[in-house]
Amino acid sequence: LIQALPDETDSTLINFQPLESLDLGELQEDYFQFIEKQSEFRRRYEQYADMDDVESMERQRSTLQNSLSYYRNQRAELQDRLQQRQQERLEKERLVRENRIPYREVQKVETRMEQLRNEIQQTQEIISNKKVEISILSTQISRTERGASENRLSASDALKESFFQLQKRVEEWVQQHVIQAPVEGIVQITGDNISKQQFI
Repeated sequence: LIQALPDETDSTLINFQPLESLDLGELQEDYFQFIEKQSEFRRRYEQYADMDDVESMERQRSTLQNSLSYYRNQRAELQDRLQQRQQERLEKERLVRENRIPYREVQKVETRMEQLRNEIQQTQEIISNKKVEISILSTQISRTERGASENRLSASDALKESFFQLQKRVEEWVQQHVIQAPVEGIVQITGDNISKQQFI
């Protein structure tokens, strides 16, 4: 276990796969805490990596933006047609004053102008609704991304804290139970000083 402990980066901690069945005595509780925090971090990491909800909302937003562009073009076309009808009405009114056409010709143009105004108003309402929907989706996307990032950061901090605690406990155990020679060499052990229940 001592040799297997990685450094404290997210990538190494999430890929560290020690055996859960290890019997570590007084270190067992700290070890299980680390395994639990590692599992939680993996779950948060996968949620952040997949971001299925965000991708779905981004597709919806893209569709709405395309639709918004279409209705804006339609509004511009209707406004151009209305302007043409206004010029046509002026011309018809001139012809009426000259007694060249009946006034009903002007009324026909005005009826068409009113229809165009209604269509422009309806199109404008659609555009306004699309803009509101896009704004709501953008806010939801931002909140989801920020929430996923914050959750991942929180889980990462908890995992590192658990790792440092386990590392500290392992180091304390080594200091208390392991004797290290000051120099390298070969130790020769005879059976004279070894008794039952003593371990090397």
